[in-house]
Amino acid sequence: MPKILCRCNNVLNLILSPSKHGYRLVSESLIDSLYGSTEPVNDIVSKVNLSTVMVYRCDSCGRLIVFWDKQKNVPKFYVVEQPDELAASGKTDDLSGSAGGPSTLGHSPE
Repeated sequence: MPKILCRCNNVLNLILSPSKHGYRLVSESLIDSLYGSTEPVNDIVSKVNLSTVMVYRCDSCGRLIVFWDKQKNVPKFYVVEQPDELAASGKTDDLSGSAGGPSTLGHSPE
């Protein structure tokens, strides 16, 4: 997968590794399981690499391109909502969410 075509028609070049567009999404449960681990660092890094979800950010439109299923290699695109869209929906920029936890504010799947 040397390139990704974003929905805005921007091409993300992934030939260089690590990619300036790439991020890894790690579950909280995986992070919790690593606290206090006595495993060698290389084993921990391998475990994280195998368990993460690859995410790329388009430098043109800001969309997040997420590969949830490693087997299918089919991305989901998440678009950044504009501030006026947030105001119209009644949401705010408060990231604490309504119950004090994280919020999904700012991104909606396409």
